[in-house]
Amino acid sequence: MSENPPDSHEGYTASDGRYVETPPLRELPDGDVDLERWREPARRSAREAAERSYSRPFSHINHMLDAVGNPFQKHIEASMAHLRIRDVRRAEDILMAARRKREETADAAADALIDALATPEGAGRFRSLLADVVGFGPVSYANGYATYMEHENPWVMPLLAALPPARLAPALGSLVPHYVFDPYRTWFHEPALEAFLHGPHSDLRHLEGDHPARDPVKSEPIFDFRAFMAGDMSVGEVLKKANQFRNMAGAARGDGKEEAREMSQMLGVDVSPSDIDDMGVVATDLRRELKEKRLAAVPMPAGAFLVSALRGQLTPRAAAIPPDVWASYVATHLERLDRALGLEKGPGKGFAYEVKRATAMMRYLPATPKRHVDALFRVALGKKKSGRADAQRLLRGTPGLLKRLAKEGAKRALDTRLQA
Repeated sequence: MSENPPDSHEGYTASDGRYVETPPLRELPDGDVDLERWREPARRSAREAAERSYSRPFSHINHMLDAVGNPFQKHIEASMAHLRIRDVRRAEDILMAARRKREETADAAADALIDALATPEGAGRFRSLLADVVGFGPVSYANGYATYMEHENPWVMPLLAALPPARLAPALGSLVPHYVFDPYRTWFHEPALEAFLHGPHSDLRHLEGDHPARDPVKSEPIFDFRAFMAGDMSVGEVLKKANQFRNMAGAARGDGKEEAREMSQMLGVDVSPSDIDDMGVVATDLRRELKEKRLAAVPMPAGAFLVSALRGQLTPRAAAIPPDVWASYVATHLERLDRALGLEKGPGKGFAYEVKRATAMMRYLPATPKRHVDALFRVALGKKKSGRADAQRLLRGTPGLLKRLAKEGAKRALDTRLQA
C-alpha cells in the first residue's frame, strides 16, 4: 500500500489513514454585462460626493475657528489650546483646494471605476475606486449600510448584483471584512455576498489574496487600566507608560515625509509634515481616510477568515455559510489549527487563538486530520472544559483509541472524561 502524500492545501491524511482531498479552487465563469448603463449614475454620485467632500474636517475647522477666535470662551478643548489662527486657516485652504480637485476629477473617478469592472483584475480595485466616487465614508463607516446606499447611491447594489462571478468575487474580496458579515446591520455589499456564498460557485478562497494573514500573538498591554484603578500604579508610572506609547507611535510614523507624500497624493494638494502637525483634530480625520485607502489597496490575506474564527471574531451570521464552503476553506488552512492546538509555538505568550474555536471549526472537516489526533486527545482528557466536548466527538472512530484510553485509565482513576 502506497503512502499518502504529505499534508498540503491539496489534501491531508485523516485519523483513519485515508487521504482526504481538498476540493480544488475552480475558475469562475465570466460573462457579458452592460457597464455603460452605470456610467452616468456613477458620475452623478461622484459630482455630489465631491461637492460635500471633507465636510467633517470642515466642521472641525469651524469649531476651531470659534475656539481660537474667541478669547472669552471658557470651555476650549485641550487639543485646541495650542492652535493659532494661521494654522487653522492653512488647514482650511488645503481642504478647499482638495475639494476643488475632487470636483474637477469627479467624472474621471467614476469612469475609472466603471472601466475597471471590465476585467476581473480591475474588479479587485472596486473598494478603493468606489471610495473615490461616493466618498470613503460610505465604504468604511456606518453610512455604508444598505439602507443608506440604496437612498444616496441606488446604482451601487444593482451594479454588484449584475457582475458575473469572475468579476463579482474580486470586487467582494475588496469589500468583505475579516469577520465576513456585520453583526448589527446589513452593509451594501452583503446581499451580493450572500448570493455568491449560496450560489453554485461559492468558495471563500475566491475572496482572499495570495499573501498569508498575520498570526496574532498574545502580548503584555502597555497600560493596565485595572491596575491603575486598583491603585497599584502611581501617577508617575502612568505618565511613563503614556510617554512610552507616544514614542512608539512617533517611531512608527517616522519623520512624516512619507505620510505627507501619501496625503498629498490623496488630496491632490501639496502637504508638508508641518502642515499635518498643525492641523490638530483635522489631521486625525485625514489620517483615518489615508489608512482606509491603504487598506483598500490590499486584498484580504489568505486565511484571514479562519484567523477571525479562531479568535472568536466571526459574527453569528457567518454560521449561515454552507458547511461544505467552510470545509474546503478550513482544509486549505490546517496550519492555523496547528497553532491553535499548540503544535507550533508563538512568540511572547503564544498565538492569540482559542482551542474551543479550533475544535468547533474542525467539525466542518469531512474527517479529523491525523496530525491533530494527539493534540485533540490532550484536550479531550484535559481539565479545562474549553473545547473538550468537540474534541471527544472528533476522536470518535480513531483507530487505537480504546487501547489508548485503557492505557490512560491505568494511570489515573476512571472519570467522566475517560467515559466520554
